[in-house]
Amino acid sequence: MAVRTRKPKSPPPPPLRASRDELNRFLDGLQAAQAEAVGDSTKLRTATLAYLAKYSLPELQGLIGRAYVDAPKSASQKLGTMPKGGEPPGEGGPSKVPRPRSPAPKGKAGPTPKGR
Repeated sequence: MAVRTRKPKSPPPPPLRASRDELNRFLDGLQAAQAEAVGDSTKLRTATLAYLAKYSLPELQGLIGRAYVDAPKSASQKLGTMPKGGEPPGEGGPSKVPRPRSPAPKGKAGPTPKGR
């Protein structure tokens, strides 16, 4: 019986992500669509689903991917206004002078040697 060799699988293509501008436009449009249905949960659900139906599945996946990647970032990082030094503006950061060590607790002796 002949031995079959398997062709190595190629990795899946990387997921496509929407740009931040595309995500912001999507969120603005969703908010506008939902603003018309304030107060009625049925109308709100219908408006949300109608707005989502305008997008294809890969487009929605790209938008969700962008939102997921940007979620832990601050607004200044998303907008590209973070200062070059790495510290947020207005914060001094940790001081450069080392803090003195606290003294050992009183009343506690060091370890006792064995055999005594």
